[in-house]
Amino acid sequence: MPSFLVHALIPTFAMLSVRRYFDPRIVLYLWPLTLLPDLDYFGANGTWWVHRATLHSLLSVALVVGLVWLAARRWAAPGAAPQYAAVALVYHGSHILMDTFAGGNVFFWPFFNQTFLYWFYIEVDTATNTPIVTSEPATHEGAPVVSTTYEWLSPAETAMMAFLLVFWAVLVTLSLAERYRDRRENGGRNRQNATPAGGAARPPPKPSKDQPVAPFPEEGTFK
Repeated sequence: MPSFLVHALIPTFAMLSVRRYFDPRIVLYLWPLTLLPDLDYFGANGTWWVHRATLHSLLSVALVVGLVWLAARRWAAPGAAPQYAAVALVYHGSHILMDTFAGGNVFFWPFFNQTFLYWFYIEVDTATNTPIVTSEPATHEGAPVVSTTYEWLSPAETAMMAFLLVFWAVLVTLSLAERYRDRRENGGRNRQNATPAGGAARPPPKPSKDQPVAPFPEEGTFK
């Protein structure tokens, strides 16, 4: 099954890439919803609380999106409820979509106890460099069987995490350096424009010889 890294980062980056349509603050506020479906793993009892069923069903998506929409209408800024609902739909729906290709989900729980999944992956025969494509829909009764071990972070995902950490560290360093530079420049301007001790304002600078002097206004133009 996809790790927490895939579930959490891919939909978040996707939503941030379309910030023209979605407020980035809403995207970040609702980020925990990317991992919400996996709460049915904890304390699963095989009856009403079932992993890959209770919070991986289409009913759970409708309930979560509806609750987010109602809460946004009550407490968020006017007109923001559709954005909250859309982000919640993408976050919860993306988790279920990914799990469909990694073991499947009971989409119609609790009305129909049937798992639907789709196996799709590509391997390469290194001796002949021939691709071997596996594409096979499948279904079986009951929820997917939970494996005795779970690869919480694979080597490939560790490599992605390493890149992201370095990338973010560089961005943070550049941002802090830019803020420090701006603060120094603004501090220098403030010192130049500061009022001298005693409260007297600085006299205006005298024009240089090469700088033209504005003509004196004609009589009667003063107000």
